[in-house]
Amino acid sequence: MKEKSSSTTFVKSMSALVSGTVVGQLITALTLPILTRIYSPEDFAMLAAFNAITSLVAIVACLRYDIAIPFAEKEKEARILVATSFILAMMCVILVIIILSIIPSEWIISTLGNFSGKAYIWLIPLAILSLASFSIVQNWYTRLKKFKFIAGIRVLQASSASGAQLIMGLSGLGPLGLILGYLFNSIVGAFLMGVTMLRNKITHGIKISEFSGVAKNNKKFPMYSTWEALFNSGAIQLPILMIASFGIGPEAGYLAISMYMLQVPMVLVGNSVGQIYYSEAPKAHSEGLLSDFNILMLKRLSTLGTGPLIFAGIISPSIFVWIFGAEWERAGQMVRFMTPWFILQFMTSPLSLAFTTIGRQKLGSQLQASGLLVRTGAVTAAAFLFPEFIVEVFALSGAIFYGYYLIALFRVVKTPWLSVLKAFIGNFWVTFIWLIFGVVVLLSFPLFKELLI
Repeated sequence: MKEKSSSTTFVKSMSALVSGTVVGQLITALTLPILTRIYSPEDFAMLAAFNAITSLVAIVACLRYDIAIPFAEKEKEARILVATSFILAMMCVILVIIILSIIPSEWIISTLGNFSGKAYIWLIPLAILSLASFSIVQNWYTRLKKFKFIAGIRVLQASSASGAQLIMGLSGLGPLGLILGYLFNSIVGAFLMGVTMLRNKITHGIKISEFSGVAKNNKKFPMYSTWEALFNSGAIQLPILMIASFGIGPEAGYLAISMYMLQVPMVLVGNSVGQIYYSEAPKAHSEGLLSDFNILMLKRLSTLGTGPLIFAGIISPSIFVWIFGAEWERAGQMVRFMTPWFILQFMTSPLSLAFTTIGRQKLGSQLQASGLLVRTGAVTAAAFLFPEFIVEVFALSGAIFYGYYLIALFRVVKTPWLSVLKAFIGNFWVTFIWLIFGVVVLLSFPLFKELLI
């Protein structure tokens, strides 16, 4: 009965989030084939480097107090966490500005390789502030279970970002247009949600003397979750930055497009499951049902995500040339190599919040640190030994990391392995249908091409 109730809650919450997210992703997907013809792979390589830098800093700008907002037992504590997070984000941005002022811009440009230009460098603080602010406000509304509101904001974010990139690309702004469009996404989301929060005066009545007590009660987030997030983001963003700085052609640009295409199922389903996990996992843990809840989430993730990712891996090399243009064939080849990595990441990312739920952030940080070492080490070795396969090595290291991370997670939560196996293969027929569909589509490409000719 409890499982049925959890399943009903899951479906309702999922529908609210996915409805808006699907529309947002459709907007982005429809404009991307145009953008790849307006912008070059080198332009996307610049965006990849900019995204790597800003995402890496923004995710820890609030010392993870923003992540603590949905977990706060009392509303006033959550409101204090919101205020604390905004203060820390501002302090982080000021620190970044000081660092950028001290370090010679030539050093930064030479270190970042393809990411060049002083004007782009000074957009970094603005990007960090908007990304951190959006995380704060989104977690507040996740706490309130305002999933429909969040979904609506996602549509507006996608519209503004894609529209800005399209208009500025046609205006001939080059990579600056991609970067400004990227900024529009988080700025629009943070502004619209933030205005609503200000109208509700959520920080009204908060006393400065209360900040230290709340910070102390949630000290595990800055102590452990900060490092976990930094290691997790660094394991993805640092290799991308390294690939861009090594100057191995426009590989970082190809990588950006291929990762985006594989991330669509993760954005549509995985991120939505993660937000639902935020709001439901603490209750499941307090009732002693976290293991069952994890199995339920894994079953849904396996059913909804594995098949589409396998399908994308099968058809991507052939279809990328048609959709994005002839110069993007390499990106389609990358998708096939990265499919195992993204399947395991798709399963792991939402469930990784279990470490926070049970208070084992330290273990989560240690696992993420190992992932950072494995992935950056693999990319560094590939850059010197066989640079032509650097992306393939990066993909393999990702599959290895998320594989052993998922094993560790279920061991800590004490989940029976038979239940895990059943969750993985319980709806295998859905994955099998996607597999057959992918093979049929792949075999149909030559015939379809001949008909077009």
